[in-house]
Amino acid sequence: MTEENKEILFRRAVPSEKAALQKLQIDVFSGEQGIPPEEVPVLPSLAPQYWCAVKGSVPIGAVAAWREEGKIHWGRFAVKKEYRGQHIGQELALYSLRDLFSQQVDTIYLGARDATVKLMEKWGGKVIGASSFFHGSAITKHHLHLFHTMKMENISQN
Repeated sequence: MTEENKEILFRRAVPSEKAALQKLQIDVFSGEQGIPPEEVPVLPSLAPQYWCAVKGSVPIGAVAAWREEGKIHWGRFAVKKEYRGQHIGQELALYSLRDLFSQQVDTIYLGARDATVKLMEKWGGKVIGASSFFHGSAITKHHLHLFHTMKMENISQN
């Protein structure tokens, strides 16, 4: 954890935080990327699990994972604009991925924009599909396999 992030807590979210985390995700995906607000939340029928970055009691980052068609998907990765560039997203991604892998998950699927693609490739993620356009921006299909203990040593140093 960086010095500037010491007052930020990274953790699995509790059910009572779901609405606030979905609002943060809608603000980012709808407000900044033009995705219709109704397309942002993960369907409740998929029983999503959430992780968050909180400063005090305010959520500043969120990500979710869910099982769909027999595969674990990771996404809806968002950090409030004013907290970007401080490695908060990287720390939240790392925390959530480690937690998922600790739950006997060995492969995670995601569709991601360029910044997230670069982060996942740095950690050993492999591109499994061609980029496609989604609401005006390219997304790339990835999968992450337990990538040799997820290069944990390298991730924590980068």
